[in-house]
Amino acid sequence: MYVQESDIFFTKGNGWISRWIQYWSGGEVNHTGIFSNKAPIEEAFSIEALWNGVVEQRFYDYYRDTETSVEVWRPKNITHLDRINIALKAYADVGEAYGYFDLYTQLLDAVFFRGKWYLFRRLGKIGPSSICSSYVLQWYKTQGFYFGLDTHEGQPDDIRKFCQSNPDKYELIFPLANI
Repeated sequence: MYVQESDIFFTKGNGWISRWIQYWSGGEVNHTGIFSNKAPIEEAFSIEALWNGVVEQRFYDYYRDTETSVEVWRPKNITHLDRINIALKAYADVGEAYGYFDLYTQLLDAVFFRGKWYLFRRLGKIGPSSICSSYVLQWYKTQGFYFGLDTHEGQPDDIRKFCQSNPDKYELIFPLANI
């Protein structure tokens, strides 16, 4: 399987934080990021917001032989230049901090509004650091692509549902499975 710059990936982990995000978001996946190069999956690099900040890393080495399932979507309505610019914006964020505070606002929205409203996330925009889904939304927004969400409102499953419900705009490249 080949991936391209700006292809979006989602993961479904089995750790306690992953399960917590899945439970409170009501979704099947708990993490998202993008690919930064065009390559076979074994040689592809991802850019994603992890606990230690925004990182670029060899995707396959990080996710293979784990209990984490992976899914990959490719935007159809995008030019090669848009792909490159999204990946460059993501690359510029490598080294940025992870938004732990955003996890708490996400939890409050889930507890009080069960994912229907994003009051605490809107009120909690206190700095540039964000969670994985906010970064993906920001990177795509730089080229004028939206997922029907504000950059601080979405969670991974919201982006995934948008891809699933817009087959004219997004193509499933790799279904949710282990690599």
